[in-house]
Amino acid sequence: MKKAAAPEPAETSSEAGSISPAASKTSEWPGRVERPRELQGSTWRIPFEGQNLYVTVNHDGERILEVFVAGPISAGVGLLASKMLRGGFEVDEVADSLNKVTGTHAVWFNERLLTSPEQAVAECLFLIDRRLGGMPESLRTIMKGAATETTAATGMSTMIGKCPECNGQLEHASGCDSCRDCGYSKCK
Repeated sequence: MKKAAAPEPAETSSEAGSISPAASKTSEWPGRVERPRELQGSTWRIPFEGQNLYVTVNHDGERILEVFVAGPISAGVGLLASKMLRGGFEVDEVADSLNKVTGTHAVWFNERLLTSPEQAVAECLFLIDRRLGGMPESLRTIMKGAATETTAATGMSTMIGKCPECNGQLEHASGCDSCRDCGYSKCK
């Protein structure tokens, strides 16, 4: 009985336009950023579900490269976020993916209501990204500034008062008073 010949390996030269499997773990991978020897960072302790959630976000002064998490969340979340950030994904893409995870417990952090530890990690990523860009740290602060600019430009404001649940700004639109920060709504 004859043995079948082993298939020839696929061409992996750079001339063929593909990348060899060995390159997937090196800096030869397009868009991949190797971890520098030293990074700067911030760590937050966020009380969550009766435990402390610790989130550390490290950057090189220009872009976020690394995330560590501990507490009521899998450490794999930080590992995957770090791999994505160093692999060429933008901070917004990583944070938006984490933001989609919801839970049953809620906590206020950085002027925002979070319903899962993953959302807390996303908010920490947004916060550092805003710092690196020279912007205010919370989206709520940015939105207040935008609402003030709109009011100044048009002479009209849709902001009508404070939210009874989170003290954010109530906005009147389409016959309803609503809060963009926490989702409170009261329709007339």
